[in-house]
Amino acid sequence: MMFIEENEGARMKYKTDAWAGPNFDMNVLSFQVEDIERLHRDLILSGVYAEDIRDNGGCGIEFYFADPDGNKFCAWEMQTVVTRQQDRFMFGNCYFEGSAGAFLSKVADQTRGASKRVHFLDIQSWRKADLEGLQEVILMLQQFNADHPNSISITGI
Repeated sequence: MMFIEENEGARMKYKTDAWAGPNFDMNVLSFQVEDIERLHRDLILSGVYAEDIRDNGGCGIEFYFADPDGNKFCAWEMQTVVTRQQDRFMFGNCYFEGSAGAFLSKVADQTRGASKRVHFLDIQSWRKADLEGLQEVILMLQQFNADHPNSISITGI
């Protein structure tokens, strides 16, 4: 990639109505990152303009930031959300949907569909409906992390 100085005020973004509402400034570059909260905090502490982190469910979490010239970029971290469907816990993200075992196999093999961030949605209703099942899934994830250090982070519990 080559960047060339432009003297007429053009920015690395474009307007679209097809993303997040009318006349949205869409970024040209997105960066897939790990530990998005730390990156967000570090950029803000460094004086970089950064919007709030947005949770897009199974499509990950992201925030937009800009360089001093006003070029807009996106930092994105894939996350896998855990949902309860009937009597089963399902793991899903942009590339994968399946059981806990199938997801953990992807993480262990570091294949597409693996993400470090595992986020539980609607945890309060799970605690009421199936506390034992919830605890079983959490223990499975914690054991996996013990066997594969730093392979996943669990949020939302």
